[in-house]
Amino acid sequence: MTIDLCVAAIITKLAIWVLLNGADDLFVAMVAGYVWLRARFGDPKENQPPSEEELDAVPQRRMAIFVCLWKEHGVIREMIEHNVRSIRYRNYDFFIGVYPGLNDAMIDFMIEAFDDFFRS
Repeated sequence: MTIDLCVAAIITKLAIWVLLNGADDLFVAMVAGYVWLRARFGDPKENQPPSEEELDAVPQRRMAIFVCLWKEHGVIREMIEHNVRSIRYRNYDFFIGVYPGLNDAMIDFMIEAFDDFFRS
């Protein structure tokens, strides 16, 4: 009988903890549900994305693109070149960082690979 009481007390506390721990997820789900309902049943004119002309009319603000590297030295130049060609936004800077554990040969490779790219 006492074991049952102990288990019941532990399970009750555990259930309360699980309920409180999931409250933030419930809030996010409720907000997402509200946004979905509003988009589904609200005014369709409110939910239209901006046109290309409207986007181009807004002045561009400076933006930073952070790229953290570990062992991507073989593909990073290709990725940066692709992004520079395909991103329509022009007011941005790339910040390419390497982790301290990267060996000096890889860091030297990265510097040489991007030296001419950023100077052109």
